[in-house]
Amino acid sequence: MFSTGPSIENSININSEDYHLAHLDLRFTAVNDGVVSQINDTIIDTLGYSPEQISIGLVSKTKLNHGSTWYSINAISVDPNKTRSINQVELIEGTLTIRENETVILSSFAHHLNLTLGDTISLDPTDGTSGPKTYTIVGLVEAINFLSYELTQEGAIYFNEEDLRAHLNVPSSFYNNVLIYFSENVSETELSQCSENLQDMFKENNIPCYLQWQAREISFSAALTDALNLTSSYLATSALLIIIIVGIVIFIITKRYAFEQRKQTGMLYSFGFSSATIMKAFLLRTLIITVVSILTGTIAGWFFLNLLTNMLASQWGIINVFVVLSMNLVIEVISLTLVIALFFTYLAARENVLLTPYEAIRGKSKEYGKTKKLHDTLISVPYQIKMALRNISRSKTRSTFTVFAFCGSIILSFSLISAQSNIEFTQTSYYEKTNWDIKAIFRTNEYSDYTSTIYDEMKTHNSIALSEAYLETFVQFSERYDMISVLHGVRSNSTLIEIDLQEGLGFTNESAPEIIMAQYCADHFGFNIGDEIGFWLFNTQINVTIVGLCRDMEMPVSIYIQLETLESDLGFLPMNGMIAVAKTDKIDELTEELNEDSKIQFAIMKSTYEQRMGRMISSQTKIVQIMVVLGLIVSFLSIFSTTIIILVEREREIALQRVFGFSTFQILEQLFSEMILLSLLALGLGYFGGNLLSQYWTNLISSTFFAIDSFFIWENYLILFGFTVLTVCLSLVPEFKSLRTQCLAEGIKEE
Repeated sequence: MFSTGPSIENSININSEDYHLAHLDLRFTAVNDGVVSQINDTIIDTLGYSPEQISIGLVSKTKLNHGSTWYSINAISVDPNKTRSINQVELIEGTLTIRENETVILSSFAHHLNLTLGDTISLDPTDGTSGPKTYTIVGLVEAINFLSYELTQEGAIYFNEEDLRAHLNVPSSFYNNVLIYFSENVSETELSQCSENLQDMFKENNIPCYLQWQAREISFSAALTDALNLTSSYLATSALLIIIIVGIVIFIITKRYAFEQRKQTGMLYSFGFSSATIMKAFLLRTLIITVVSILTGTIAGWFFLNLLTNMLASQWGIINVFVVLSMNLVIEVISLTLVIALFFTYLAARENVLLTPYEAIRGKSKEYGKTKKLHDTLISVPYQIKMALRNISRSKTRSTFTVFAFCGSIILSFSLISAQSNIEFTQTSYYEKTNWDIKAIFRTNEYSDYTSTIYDEMKTHNSIALSEAYLETFVQFSERYDMISVLHGVRSNSTLIEIDLQEGLGFTNESAPEIIMAQYCADHFGFNIGDEIGFWLFNTQINVTIVGLCRDMEMPVSIYIQLETLESDLGFLPMNGMIAVAKTDKIDELTEELNEDSKIQFAIMKSTYEQRMGRMISSQTKIVQIMVVLGLIVSFLSIFSTTIIILVEREREIALQRVFGFSTFQILEQLFSEMILLSLLALGLGYFGGNLLSQYWTNLISSTFFAIDSFFIWENYLILFGFTVLTVCLSLVPEFKSLRTQCLAEGIKEE
């Protein structure tokens, strides 16, 4: 668990030569390939040398219909005559040689669609002039610049360059994407200087570059680093808690062993052994057992590390996974395990070495024989409760640590379940503020055509009851080429979009130069309420003030602005989409019609949107779900093993009770009452501690992705109560079988 984070971090080392992830990613409207020489000359003037490689190609966001469902995809061109060495792909199955009418698809996307080699997909041309064209899948890949489909909810498909050119209706020798790769030792300062000089060159030559960004900073590592930090924190904290719980269980087991060895301890005293020597014998026994356990656990831990690392890597779409088991970390974990084991052994055996030789030979335990007063006080209480309380009070140390073991297990399980529930309830609450039925993004030129032409045509559809203009596009902050954000333009009087404001007062008036920024965006870009920032839109710098921070689960790097504000700066009302409320029972039909329209890039229903966002959030908080299961397993093993030890310790006492006429049911009822009393006490403390730890988990997620609200969910309390009772019942099953076969003479004889 401690090694999972370092292993994933090592696997996404973007500075590795194996990655060849582009340093700069430039997006244009279609430009002539002559722009490459201008880019190269500008970089030489800036750095004094050429980049190692400049790659030019075609990329586009489009849509795919498969199995009556529409999917948003990234279409990327591949020149069959050139080796793809920037943002390269790793072949999983098939071939990377893409001929006419063939395609290669992201493996995780193909898995989601249940597609394999030889299957076909169909794409409609963007101009709507002809029917769909069918492509045969010849390869499945993982891509260095695309994460898993489950993480991004966007597919990636590679086409022969001429096929994609025909699909996009882009003339020969024109491209819309340039990737630039430098040597690995290029600095961020040099990259920023190149970006700034390139931006000036594009403006001077009227080259319509609408987006340029430092791909390594925000396309790959940033998307996973936060999820990795969250994962590492969850695993490390849970591992520490598990070690402590196991230490307490070790105490209970050793306590029983020490109790059995009290007469042998007395004999050792009589032969002249000192208390220090006897304690060393107890510690040596634990040391031998712990060493054997460490060897076994390290081997098992290696396989568990491989399983956990590869599962997360597959979930996130990481290629070239490298599992790391640091020797320093192994030594630290082993040392911590030994310290915990020996410390609790010392506590358990300490009573033995404090006995006098006479007391030890007699087998006297100082905590026994102190319950007469309690027995007299509880004379009217049912014997099951009275016996349970007597057993609990006569061995206070063991009972206390038993409660601690139960409590630690419950804290871990309850906190994880509560955190997961808070995430799910926060999602539900967030989606309830979504008032539209359908969101549609138009197929516009990336640099122009953001007028109301398409919207005016679409809003009159006979299935639409209410609609509003909408803008969604990528923007960059002025002079910050390592930053990219998603701009949402909404009507000032919108009734269909409710911004989930967390801090600040929000917009002051309908045309104020203000924005509301997502919390994640503000935290990672270092912005606060009141800061004045600028961003480029349509080759115009928009200067605004941050007046609020909001929660955005769809795109955490979002900023919101009123369309009227943009209209005052640009001279027209910019839009590239609409949000709409459909007439009753027309949602599915309207969504299908919109997606079939060549003027629509993609249309999504609210229900699909919620499912998509839920899967994205789940993929980034997957470790929470894993830890819930692991927490329950640890809790079960802790409660079950502790209960078994307590019952085994009572074997002679139970045999004596049966001799005096107690039935099997009465004995089980008494044992059940004792364990339930301990469990109820542990539950009370566990609920309290679990809520505190759950708050830590939710604060961790809130500081990493988006704010998580706290809810009182009574089902969680009931689940843990039922789980604890069930575990206690299961732990009594071996005792029930033992009672049926127990030999009373063997059971009551003294050692």
